[in-house]
Amino acid sequence: MRYRLRATVDDRSGTVTGTIEIRLRQTGSDTARWIALSLGRAILRDPRFDGERAAYAPSADASEPVRLTLPRPLFPGDSVVFTAAWEARVSPSAFQTGRRRRVELVDWYPRVIDMASATTVPDPAFGTVLLRLDVAEDQVVGGTGVPLCGDPGWHAAAAFPSTRITLQRGWYGNPRDPEAGRQGCEGAAAGRKVLTWYAENVMELALAMSPTFRYEEGDFLERPVHVLYEQGEERLWGAGLAARRTEAGMAWILELGGPYPWPELTVVHTDGSDQARPMLLLAGVPTQAGILTLLGMLATQQIMSGGARMFTLNTANYQTTWFFETLGRHNDYERLEREILDWDLDGLARLDEPLGAASGASPCGTTYCRRTEFMSYQLRHWAGGDAPMRRLYRTLYDRFQLKPTAPGAFQEIASELIRPRPDPLYDQLPRGGTLYDDAIASARRERMDGNWRTTIVVERRAKGLFPQTLWIIADGDTAVARAAALTPRETLTVVSRTRPRRAILDPLARSHDWNMLNNQRTFGFGWLHVVPNQRTDTYLDTFFSRHTARDRLTVGWAPVAWYNDAGGWTLGTRVREDYLGRFELNEALVSRSTGWGVRNGHTAMGGRVRIENPVALRATGWSQELAGAWEEGRATARIGVTRRYGSSIRDRTERTVGLSLGWLGVTDSAYLDPRSWEDAGTLELTLATVVAESARTWPVRVGATLAGGYSYANAGNPAAGGVYGRLILDGSVRSVTRSRLGVGLRVFAGATLPSDPVPRQRRIPLAGADPYQRFASPFLRSRGSILASSGFHYHAPGGAGLRGFDDRLSAPRALGATVELEYTLSRRPRGGLFYRIALAGFADGALADGDLAAADRLTTAADAGLGLRLDHRLGRTSFQTRLDLPLWISRPALAQDDGPRRPVGFRWTFSFVPAF
Repeated sequence: MRYRLRATVDDRSGTVTGTIEIRLRQTGSDTARWIALSLGRAILRDPRFDGERAAYAPSADASEPVRLTLPRPLFPGDSVVFTAAWEARVSPSAFQTGRRRRVELVDWYPRVIDMASATTVPDPAFGTVLLRLDVAEDQVVGGTGVPLCGDPGWHAAAAFPSTRITLQRGWYGNPRDPEAGRQGCEGAAAGRKVLTWYAENVMELALAMSPTFRYEEGDFLERPVHVLYEQGEERLWGAGLAARRTEAGMAWILELGGPYPWPELTVVHTDGSDQARPMLLLAGVPTQAGILTLLGMLATQQIMSGGARMFTLNTANYQTTWFFETLGRHNDYERLEREILDWDLDGLARLDEPLGAASGASPCGTTYCRRTEFMSYQLRHWAGGDAPMRRLYRTLYDRFQLKPTAPGAFQEIASELIRPRPDPLYDQLPRGGTLYDDAIASARRERMDGNWRTTIVVERRAKGLFPQTLWIIADGDTAVARAAALTPRETLTVVSRTRPRRAILDPLARSHDWNMLNNQRTFGFGWLHVVPNQRTDTYLDTFFSRHTARDRLTVGWAPVAWYNDAGGWTLGTRVREDYLGRFELNEALVSRSTGWGVRNGHTAMGGRVRIENPVALRATGWSQELAGAWEEGRATARIGVTRRYGSSIRDRTERTVGLSLGWLGVTDSAYLDPRSWEDAGTLELTLATVVAESARTWPVRVGATLAGGYSYANAGNPAAGGVYGRLILDGSVRSVTRSRLGVGLRVFAGATLPSDPVPRQRRIPLAGADPYQRFASPFLRSRGSILASSGFHYHAPGGAGLRGFDDRLSAPRALGATVELEYTLSRRPRGGLFYRIALAGFADGALADGDLAAADRLTTAADAGLGLRLDHRLGRTSFQTRLDLPLWISRPALAQDDGPRRPVGFRWTFSFVPAF
């Protein structure tokens, strides 16, 4: 394939006009009766085959080829010459910065598509391109190929007087196109110049020009690296920065592939999207990651052609992250692996779904693309190291350098070179949903001939297959083995010189094993090993950041202390566990009330324990909880399950249904506030559901709770007991626009039936959370607690929401509504101690009986006021400090304070959570 072009660039109008001659030889075994042209931005005029004259404009999809009928059949070995006039307009992105004379010539002339090689993606055929280019005299030009004659403007644009200028005019000593040696650059009009540009073995000749370009040059194995950037961009591009990063990138990419086949490489600062073209990189910002990715695309899309676009993108990005892994940065893999794992654990992304935007450095914007990118990582770990993967890339490069790539070639070569054959990866990963769980089923060590022999049985407990690495950590050495049989059970025998202490399966967490808590066996016992066969990390819990890890259980210890009027100061210790942030969310607390600070204070031991989402009960969409407590005059036990429903990755609607059975009984009424609690217990079965839509500008949350229970009175309490029912409905909506003004609305309805046997703690609260909800917090649950003491007005949101009223008010029936307006004074998106400050106005209203009415009838109550909102982010915890001033209250006698008994007055409440 030979192209000969003559083109004139009008850099003020952004148009290019010219003529093209294409010399095409039929190298295939079939007879050709038509050719396909990729027009890109070109408009083809006057195509001359059989004398017909026509005009062809690019289709809506510029990548769709235009089919032209040949004037006569082209038999194998025959040639045809096609000539035409054409014109093109450059990309509008070249004008976005006001640089009106900047031009990028990409996809700008007709090219013949290779339709005979049957590649995955038909690309233009490799060929030679000879261009006679007429441009303005002050233009600085760079791109594919070498300038045979004429001045590209590099000397005048050199950033430093000592800048080296390498034109490579002698590279093609014996050009394939004989016209290349006979071209001259004479005949330019006044104010213009002519350049002759030439390239071989390329699918396209792409150029960029601007009169304000600065020029710098680097070198890689005697190939010049030309760098062209706009004036004013010296801080990001100048002083050799872009050149050195390109040199480093070429060293890495070509080390994985093979020798660079072309005479030079040009890197150009662009205002548009990043692109890789033959011998040309167009980059917005010359970061090392960006340059590496573009070089990877140059290798996979330009040096080799016809590969699936998803494969070429993924390979380029993977080779970039592999580069940074060699420098010690592993977070790209860890982030991607965790993303894929979460999808598989939730049963999502089984089909190709759009993600909305690529995350991190990945160019992928769909779930299938992200999975195939992850497969490149897994293939290297499957191969057992870097060397097999390098050999795979080198073989692919050697076979298809400057050639069309055969479909499926990468997978076939991988099956040839890697053992065990990685074919299961191609079945497991792209579709998704396959979980991996390899475990050490048994371990035995024994002394043998001065050495130690360890026998390990590896058991595969999930469908996913992956060859595992095993470490035997001994007193003075570490022995390594590989479980590569891919059978349900595999026995490995490992010999070490010294006594083995631990066996660890997949010690570097590279196998995508979802449950790595069963990947260790410890020999012997030590006082530090509470659970000897489980890898753990212990840390001091700061309450604001819960540690989580991919390959072990995290255990956070923290001292706790609180106060109430019955037990005085209570001291204790809390421990909480975590695996992956979603399993083994267990918690235990042991405490003792000291009686300090109160007269005749109670002293007693207390504690609570909660087991949540054990790995042994993992099921897609399900979570489980088992909890019990004996503290501050009450005992409780609860068991519950919750089902989450999700349809796709981009589905932002939370749908949950939960069923729980709970018992709470009073053991010591001295801790109870009689205005909130009665000396009685309950056994309650609860069904709760929540639907929350968070993707909208106005996110909506609707919840419903239906409970049926039995209450009983303790000895000495004359209250009646019996069967009761409890129904609560609540819904809220709050704007999340970026404007300063926001509005929120909440509605509530609750009732207990019948009202007589229901103890006070199970009635509908009017001013906040009910007593069972407050029981979870030691700062709220008992009489005289720190946040519930007299004169301290903390508002735990819930119930009918009358925040200005006494939070101990309750009723058998209640309706409530709240309206809030917020005005944001400042916002810092990156977070911090005060990342948002806002003023608020609010109004609460309710219609209820019980404590609001002397008789069994519904009565109104309301409050209104102003507030301050301070949003914080400490560690991984976000919370809000909320100060409310209910300046008006309709029933002053029922206010939360002992202030003025008139409707208008100064009152205050505060909270660490939003009102709804």
